[in-house]
Amino acid sequence: PGLHQLTPYFIQFVQEKVSSGLKGPLSTLNTMLAVLEALLANPTIFVGPYIHQIVPAVLTVLVAKHITDGGYEVRSYAASLLRKIVSDFGSEYTQLRPRLTRTLLKGFMDIHRPLESLCGIVQGVACLGPEVVLVIIVGNLDAWLGPVSAKGKEEPAAWNHLKEALANALALAPEAKDAIEQIMKA
Repeated sequence: PGLHQLTPYFIQFVQEKVSSGLKGPLSTLNTMLAVLEALLANPTIFVGPYIHQIVPAVLTVLVAKHITDGGYEVRSYAASLLRKIVSDFGSEYTQLRPRLTRTLLKGFMDIHRPLESLCGIVQGVACLGPEVVLVIIVGNLDAWLGPVSAKGKEEPAAWNHLKEALANALALAPEAKDAIEQIMKA
């Protein structure tokens, strides 16, 4: 007997707290992400069978439309966990990357989302690597940039965070040099 038997209960607890914690203090979301990080880092706990339950909690934090104070730091934390999940389990669970790509593409193309949410989505896309950055961001930039940059004029602080996330994601793909310049001019 050990912690492994409690793993499903920990994950269920995290899912419940993340769902209810989006409008609460950021410390709750940070703590729940820390619990997931500890589970993922513990070599004696086999979390593989629970990845498809862990990912929704991480994605919820990453792409949520409303988190207290924008939640830029907690979204970055969620992105780092997503990066770890993809690198550790992406080859074992072949449907993980395609599912994440579809989810993030759908969110990215929803230009009515708050800029904070789009920032988290861009960070999530970057976790999937340069090929996905090229397909999702560069491939849709012309249709996406105009409406989103117009929103950015109304929310300059959020727009600056989003531009920084875009520049970081596009820096992964050397072919995207022109796209970076296009974003910085917007």
